[in-house]
Amino acid sequence: MFDRSTPAEVTSGRRWAAAAILCGLAILVFFTLRDVFVAKDDVLPGRDSVNLYVWEIYTRAALATGRLPFWNPFHFAGTPHLADVQTTVLYPPAMLLRWLPPGAFLSSMAALHVWIAGAGVLFLARVIGLGWLASAATAVAGMLGGSAGARLHNGHLLLLYCAAWLPWALGYSIVSLRRASVWPHPALVVVLALQFLAGYVQGSFYLVGVVCLYYAYSAAWPDSPSDSRSRIRAIGQLVVVGLLSLGVSAFQLFPTARLVAQAARFAGIPYEDAIEGGWYAPNFLSFFFPFYGITSNTPHRELAEAVSYVGWVLTAMIPLAFFDRARRRIAIFLAGIACIALALVSVDLPFYRLHHAIFPGFRFPGRILFLATLSLAVLGGIGLERFVVLASARRWRSLVPGLIPGALAIAVAAFIVLSGINQRPPAPAWPWLPVVAIIGVVASGVLAGLSRATVALALVLTLVATDIAAFTSGAMAPVSVEPMDRIRHWMGEPISGRAISTCENRISSGEMLRNGQPALDGLAGIILNDYSDWADVASSGNPLPHDGQFHGIDTEGVLPARRDLLDIANVALIYSCAPLEAPSLTLVSHVDEIYAYRNDAVRPRAFWTCEGQMMTKAGATAQILRSRYDREGRLLPRAYINVRWAPDVTDDRRHGVERGRSLADGVALDDHTWRYSLEDRSMANVMSLLGDTAVEDTHGVDRVTGAITEAPTATDVGASDVGNEMLTGTRPCAGTGTTDISVQDRADGRVIASVDASVPGFVFLSEPFYAEREALVDGQRVTPVHANLAFTAVPVPAGSHQLELRYAPTSFRLGLGLSVLTVVVWTGLSRRRRPR
Repeated sequence: MFDRSTPAEVTSGRRWAAAAILCGLAILVFFTLRDVFVAKDDVLPGRDSVNLYVWEIYTRAALATGRLPFWNPFHFAGTPHLADVQTTVLYPPAMLLRWLPPGAFLSSMAALHVWIAGAGVLFLARVIGLGWLASAATAVAGMLGGSAGARLHNGHLLLLYCAAWLPWALGYSIVSLRRASVWPHPALVVVLALQFLAGYVQGSFYLVGVVCLYYAYSAAWPDSPSDSRSRIRAIGQLVVVGLLSLGVSAFQLFPTARLVAQAARFAGIPYEDAIEGGWYAPNFLSFFFPFYGITSNTPHRELAEAVSYVGWVLTAMIPLAFFDRARRRIAIFLAGIACIALALVSVDLPFYRLHHAIFPGFRFPGRILFLATLSLAVLGGIGLERFVVLASARRWRSLVPGLIPGALAIAVAAFIVLSGINQRPPAPAWPWLPVVAIIGVVASGVLAGLSRATVALALVLTLVATDIAAFTSGAMAPVSVEPMDRIRHWMGEPISGRAISTCENRISSGEMLRNGQPALDGLAGIILNDYSDWADVASSGNPLPHDGQFHGIDTEGVLPARRDLLDIANVALIYSCAPLEAPSLTLVSHVDEIYAYRNDAVRPRAFWTCEGQMMTKAGATAQILRSRYDREGRLLPRAYINVRWAPDVTDDRRHGVERGRSLADGVALDDHTWRYSLEDRSMANVMSLLGDTAVEDTHGVDRVTGAITEAPTATDVGASDVGNEMLTGTRPCAGTGTTDISVQDRADGRVIASVDASVPGFVFLSEPFYAEREALVDGQRVTPVHANLAFTAVPVPAGSHQLELRYAPTSFRLGLGLSVLTVVVWTGLSRRRRPR
């Protein structure tokens, strides 16, 4: 018999099938995230989503004033905000959902992108020719398989956003290459722009890499070998896709690229840190036993970079994908992508070392696994459909060879896992789900052999959905955030000076931003390299580690080592969960075991100074490490030593030794070790200190001679050390000057101050130096100077003047112009070609 359906009826049937599957995927997404949807607005999807929550609050506050949030003055003493693509300021889905409260916004963004991923896998499966039920099974596994549940648990939402666009990018690459033109499908360009705006730069590199590999693969092995021009057209279309995608996203790409070039991570991180979370041999058992080796009651916390699970059934069906001649070409490509991802994630192999050499700022090898998860899910879908086709035709001899590899893999994995000791079930719904899956596959084969192919596929779809739902069950870990009225009760009204916390588990930079309090620390983002280096010195008092990571100013229980640097950085307020013993601190409030101290030694946000010495960054760093700023801003040589007190020493005894041995400006490094400036460096004083029974050990002193091992040096800079870094306080000033700030802490990065000086000099601003911040004196542009490792100094002549520092979003404007031009030219050329 032949199908008498009209084209309209066929189209209508397809629409109903697509709508039904998409609704089913939406129900499954809601079921997975139900804990955050039934909670209040102050509950977030995963602990690390707090970063996104705080950024979103600031973004909304800035947008409410009618301005784009180019600058965030509340984090890291001020940092580019819009240029950091992780803030998703201009990401279209975020812009569409900003009418929701912040908590509901993040939950909805997570759910939307999980669903977008499922819809994308469905689209990709249909593009390569799979039927609706096989495509639905593939979509379920690709949507919630792999690390999706773990990302939701941990709040790694940016990676979810980016990964959601991978199946769409690959699907539209296939569709685009089927066109007899070098002009790509417009949706491919849109998808590539969206995935970058989603905010996960590392994932964007991987996604774009897959698209480029598919185009290169198609040039080497065309989909239509009879078309002689298909190879050249593939290369030409890749060039056009790249140019259009870069042009469309230039408004975000340009400022982000400029920020990344000055970021701490751009310099690279050590290989030993980069491979954290990489795979070893036992991890490959996770294809069938994703919880193997995990002892925690919350396994998804440990699975963020550890699994590529798509269910027992689809994984077992993967070998059959290569028996489908019509889809063998795409199956080989997907297998290649999976192998590349697994080779890179395995740190036992040398490939990730090459990856690190090319991308030294990337880390966590397991974050490439979303490529493997999609590839395995689609391969399993192809194999599933081939299984039903062969069973329906009762070609058992052709079917068995394709099932043997999967059966052997299951047997080997089960033998290894079951021969060991497992403190928790190694697989979801263990042990009945694997048994049901095996019985279900056999039953579906029998049903297909009885000409019940649709029922067989529906049974397998049910098995896959049950497996994946069991795998993600309990993945959500809603995180409650403190209500704003409680934060204000703890912290009080914000002040104009900056703040730090020695109680970061209760008062962190996130709470400070929500309260409108400028802070020296911040939430993990793209951090300026110079500021990161300065923060390392201020927090530890030690030479820079240069490991590409921000170690933070805020601590738990101890003050940062260099109080003088904090004073110059305008730290006026210090929060603590316990009383602090340090000079120049005055308790101003004590609420719910949270102490707030005023820093009486704080310097203004901007102050006048004469010209400092110009030197290299290395020279300036050496000077700061060996010196200390006094109350007048003079950089004076100091001798620093560490003293480890005996465990039984009381506070009174310690205070007595400090006074008697001229140990000044003490900072606790841990429970027993303090860092001091040794004011009296005489041999008699040092030897008396070393012989005191209260002192268990010291660092920085030769215990035989009493000499300081890192003696202070003169502040004169040699000719070979002259650079573009100005170090203030190194020369006596011939005159004086005053400053008065009238505008600060704005989203446009604007700081306005009145200056009155008797002689020419500089205004030092504890505002991080950034290439897109420009300075004006009386409306005339002047060139700011990089000062004190991370901050800004502006030259001013003698007399009364108005100084202005502001953010000039040059790269954004240039990128926006290019984006508009790209869209206009692209639209014009497309219309011009249409009549042909």
